[in-house]
Amino acid sequence: MVAIHHHADAIAVARAFAAEASSQPTLLFVVGPTGVGKTELVQRLASDVSAGGRRRCAVLAARDVVAELVEAIRNNTLDQVARRFGRSDVVVIEDVSDLQDRPASQTELGRLIAGWVAAGARVVCTAGCSLQALTDFEQRLPQSPASRVIALPRPTRREMRAALRSLATTASIRIDKQSLTELAAWCNGDVRRAVGAIRQLRFEAAYAVADLTDPRRIR
Repeated sequence: MVAIHHHADAIAVARAFAAEASSQPTLLFVVGPTGVGKTELVQRLASDVSAGGRRRCAVLAARDVVAELVEAIRNNTLDQVARRFGRSDVVVIEDVSDLQDRPASQTELGRLIAGWVAAGARVVCTAGCSLQALTDFEQRLPQSPASRVIALPRPTRREMRAALRSLATTASIRIDKQSLTELAAWCNGDVRRAVGAIRQLRFEAAYAVADLTDPRRIR
């Protein structure tokens, strides 16, 4: 699978995926350590899809999908699960790495996803480990060019400043250059911190309870 290793490129691919700007890829696999922005990336993608209003978008946890598969096998309703998503649907399956020690579950989930993709759905998966650590899952997935890996490293200070600036703009908050630099340093490569910081600043702005230029307010 072709891999992408930069945040800006990852965002561009996610936006194109959401907009169906091209027929490929139909499966994205977003990997990286905790805090690098996997969830934020796929949430943005899901939001872009939903904003279009033309397609159905579902966000599911890998463990929940596997539990549904087990129940379907018991009740002989596996065909219903297999037909759950199809043409033009977008499905986000988070935390596939939760199945790292469950090879049989990986196999069944991989088969299910391959079936959805074959039916015309576009699928995004996230994991806190490499795809190679999920061998049984990977072996059942469509291969290149249908699939693409986004391997997110920890953001650089520059990337973190850009992320904070984008988050602040979306939240209608103005942050001066110095405060932006200090916040980026405080986030220390953790996108979750950046999201939390902007949320707190937005809250404080709404209630006028703090100096928005002081990153020490963020805890």
